[in-house]
Amino acid sequence: MSILKDSLPHLDYFVPSLEEAKRIANREEPEEVAQVLIDHGVKTVGLKMGDEGCYLRSGNESVRLPALKVDAVDATGAGDAFAAGFLTGVVKGWDLEKTGRFANAVGACCVQAVGTTAGLKSFEETMKMMEH
Repeated sequence: MSILKDSLPHLDYFVPSLEEAKRIANREEPEEVAQVLIDHGVKTVGLKMGDEGCYLRSGNESVRLPALKVDAVDATGAGDAFAAGFLTGVVKGWDLEKTGRFANAVGACCVQAVGTTAGLKSFEETMKMMEH
């Protein structure tokens, strides 16, 4: 935290893995971790939690979403895929829940094939996947 605390108030979005964020915030539970980051000035926190889904917080709004159930083959690139899905939701002006569901769906697509991009689908296919 000592290294990052001066930069946190300048972040609109921070999307670390839960494990990374635990070390920064010195907390264990996603809700507490996100709150510490919010308290230090981050506007919106998206915690990537792998096969446990994600936890998102912005101001007083929060949502915890389970991961989609898929046959995972390779987790390489899943965090980056989640972040790309998250940013898609931000750009499209979606609420926190829809943004998290889309980000989870992009990450779930990624893990279904070997490599970082082989499993990624079109926007339309990913939208259909998040409905399940």
